Amino acid sequence: MPTQEQFQQALEEASQQFAQLIAQGNLDAPVASCPGWTLTELAQHMCGTQRWSTHALITGERGEHPQAPAQRNELLAYFNEGMRELLEASRSIDPQRPTWSFGPEPRIAQFWTRRQAHEVTIHLWDAYSSQGQEYEIPEDLAIDGLAEIVEVFFPMRMKRGNVGPLPQTLVLAPNDLTTTFELTTNTENNGPRITIHGPAADLLLLLWGRKSLTELQIEGDATLAKEFLAQGVTP
Repeated sequence: MPTQEQFQQALEEASQQFAQLIAQGNLDAPVASCPGWTLTELAQHMCGTQRWSTHALITGERGEHPQAPAQRNELLAYFNEGMRELLEASRSIDPQRPTWSFGPEPRIAQFWTRRQAHEVTIHLWDAYSSQGQEYEIPEDLAIDGLAEIVEVFFPMRMKRGNVGPLPQTLVLAPNDLTTTFELTTNTENNGPRITIHGPAADLLLLLWGRKSLTELQIEGDATLAKEFLAQGVTP
């Protein structure tokens, strides 16, 4: 896992790139990976998650998503203000301090720096895509993003009943790594396996619904994997 400082740097760098798209991009462009949203609405969402996370860091309690402005100049200023406040909170608060989060125990402040680094990274990919451009997710962030899904989102989706039983273990195998990541609803984890190979970033985008299984190499029951992933292992 990257360090707290590395997450902060990734959060700052990705946020700065996102701000450039707000400043210069086509705000009316649809975001295909976020159906129904334009770049404006994606940026407004990011403004909300910035403040939601900052509130949790500062107060230790769950906050709300305030409505961001829609006009370019006001939206950009609001986004930059939220980025500054989030980074200041992340850098000044003890990362081990207890706080509200939707992650597993222990629920501590460093959760939010990691979560927001991944949040802005995935949505930066969305934003670039809306402009007909590509964004390459850094490999270290992609690998940790897979770990976050296994540790946080998949168990949460299972607990809420969003994901049905998977009779086989789904294994994500990033290229050139000995580390793999497993999604299973079988607590004994001793049944058949479906392994998906590919670049870590592509595997991450697959689990976030941004890539198709047809773009990756699969060993095992591809139909079963497709049906399972269609349920959404992430929100």
